[in-house]
Amino acid sequence: MKKVPNWYVITGGPNSGKTTIINYFTGLGYYTVPEYARMLIEKEKKNGNDVRRHEFKFQHQVLKGKLKLEKKAPKNKTVFFDRGIPDSIAYFHFLKMGVPMGLKFESKDRYKKVFILDMLPYRKDSARVESKKEAKEIHAWIKKIYKNLGYKIIRVRVMPIEDRVKFILKYVK
Repeated sequence: MKKVPNWYVITGGPNSGKTTIINYFTGLGYYTVPEYARMLIEKEKKNGNDVRRHEFKFQHQVLKGKLKLEKKAPKNKTVFFDRGIPDSIAYFHFLKMGVPMGLKFESKDRYKKVFILDMLPYRKDSARVESKKEAKEIHAWIKKIYKNLGYKIIRVRVMPIEDRVKFILKYVK
């Protein structure tokens, strides 16, 4: 049996507080991996490009970037990811795109635990283009994909940031 690194995924639909939680963990000194999609969108906007104009290409870029970031993550440290590889699978399903044939995923061997954050009251921002209804659909796909891959999902309810972090840390070893 393959040893699972001490990696934890913080996920959920758009506007569930993932980035805020990840930033909090960074402040506590944990190794964190930011959401690649947001990084790509912000970088491209600075260059005057609308990376979301070609959604198929964008989703493939995001997946490729996430895989690169994961490769760099230390296997001997506690690591918190703002979204995991299965999130890309969820987005491919949501967008009714075929999941790339080259995407091989070993269920339950990539992350120790998966925390799915309940969604906050919805609001758009520069990287969030989905409607409230679409955000809920994405959230449902994320939950379904992780479950189908055999992960036990830990639900994190809406509460103050410090309480969400304390709740998550109770499950981290």
